[in-house]
Amino acid sequence: MPADEAPEAASDGSRTYSIMSLYDGEVGSKDRAAAGLDIDARNLCGSDYTLLSEEILPIMNRISVVTSSRLIWEIRCLPQVGSPPPR
Repeated sequence: MPADEAPEAASDGSRTYSIMSLYDGEVGSKDRAAAGLDIDARNLCGSDYTLLSEEILPIMNRISVVTSSRLIWEIRCLPQVGSPPPR
């Protein structure tokens, strides 16, 4: 899923994103959501990233039963490692 908002740039030029995925109560669904967020994070950054925080927000119906959850990651992109410039 795309980032929820434009990235914030740190003083060192690294970018910070907040990304989100939904999952239900099925066995392994949180792991699948996390795997999807990992792919999204790598695509957004074009390189590796650091997971700064993880938050889980339950989504409830009218009778306060949790029907699904929102998995939110805040990530910081690491600098891209490129080949050295030609001499």
